[in-house]
Amino acid sequence: MRVAVLKCEKLPRFVTWEIPDVEDLFTDDRLLLAELERRGAAAESLAWTTSVDWAHYDVAILRSTWDYIDHQERFLKVRLTLRDKGVYDKTVLGLMRRVRCASQPSRAECAAPLE
Repeated sequence: MRVAVLKCEKLPRFVTWEIPDVEDLFTDDRLLLAELERRGAAAESLAWTTSVDWAHYDVAILRSTWDYIDHQERFLKVRLTLRDKGVYDKTVLGLMRRVRCASQPSRAECAAPLE
């Protein structure tokens, strides 16, 4: 199984304080990658903004995609592409919708009930 563990390309704009070692923020991602590999998956970490043929993956896991807040429409397109390629579960899309609606309840999609 090929797994893409998605992370941010850079920290979001609202992070204005200095972080001495940004890579320390991805420790949990590295632990997840190690566990996936231990269980036989070919796992790799990459930025969600990476131009890639998602059909090469069996599963994509949104892990540390913190900069989505700066690129919400692009992030939505990537998530829908992942869904269309069959590497992203509908349940996860529903959870992400809940997050979007909690932070932006005026969005048109938030008026309709979840399926």
